[in-house]
Amino acid sequence: MKLLGKTVNYFGIQLVVSQDTKYLVTTAKGEVIASEQIPDLDFDSHIGWLYDWGAYTVCVALVDLEGMDWEDTLMEVK
Repeated sequence: MKLLGKTVNYFGIQLVVSQDTKYLVTTAKGEVIASEQIPDLDFDSHIGWLYDWGAYTVCVALVDLEGMDWEDTLMEVK
């Protein structure tokens, strides 16, 4: 058996994500989302991100932001 993904350090948390993942971001609810396309801030709701759901996009974890601003959680995965 072989792991088909890559390990990413996301703000001190080790996550295993798909090889297709190019961006990680956390919503105001603490949902860590992996996506192959860059999401945009949803300025209408002020609580989340806008995605092209036709692209690879999946929730990979649930976290406590511990006071961190969710708008600052976008990270490019290399």
